[in-house]
Amino acid sequence: MNFQKTLFQSVGLSLLLFIAFFFNTENALAQKKKVAAIVIGGGGGTAVGANIFDLKDLNTMLENTGYKGFSGTSVALGANLNFIYKKLIMVSVIRKFPLENINTAGYRNKLNITYGLFDLGYIVYQYKNLTMYPMIGIGDGKINLSIYKKEPDSISTFSGVFNGTKKGMTVSNFNSILLDFAAGMNYRFGTGFNVGVQAGYLFSPFKADWFIDNTIFSDGPKTALSGPYINLLIGKYLF
Repeated sequence: MNFQKTLFQSVGLSLLLFIAFFFNTENALAQKKKVAAIVIGGGGGTAVGANIFDLKDLNTMLENTGYKGFSGTSVALGANLNFIYKKLIMVSVIRKFPLENINTAGYRNKLNITYGLFDLGYIVYQYKNLTMYPMIGIGDGKINLSIYKKEPDSISTFSGVFNGTKKGMTVSNFNSILLDFAAGMNYRFGTGFNVGVQAGYLFSPFKADWFIDNTIFSDGPKTALSGPYINLLIGKYLF
């Protein structure tokens, strides 16, 4: 709970700061002399961050059937591709969140959350190598829930894997549309090395059904990828 509270506070504070910068941009630029700004550039890198997902209904169903629930706060690694042209900034994002629980009787339940986004932003403040921008984006995401029995430790050969007692299945939930509302700040060093931070809110406007192969379960728990997030960006501009 403390981590979730801290994350919420960080996201809220970041968005407030960026909104303040937005309304003060024109006045700030009017009082400064023009400086050389990044006109065009592109590159990529990694992102380390945290999201808060709405897993309440899923956890309730898991716990009612004897399995452990998952924390709604998930930490992940991801990748970013950035392109800047004058005042526009385009960002392509992919994130993956692997979670796993070990339950009684040797069973495990795993949750893999993956989503991708394409964001378009507008640079509202740029001073030398520092850029600040709000952005909006669209994408999709998928949740895979796997429940399986852990293999006994007696398996010692590769062929034993196929003759073991492992049984399980994976049920999926596809969020066909994700909307992203965010703001970011990047600093580009002279060598092209780039560090930044992005904070925002993911919103899934439609309820997604759970499915296995072509079988759809309309009575599954309501689970959405909606929630706040914050990411630390580390990468390099190639041009």
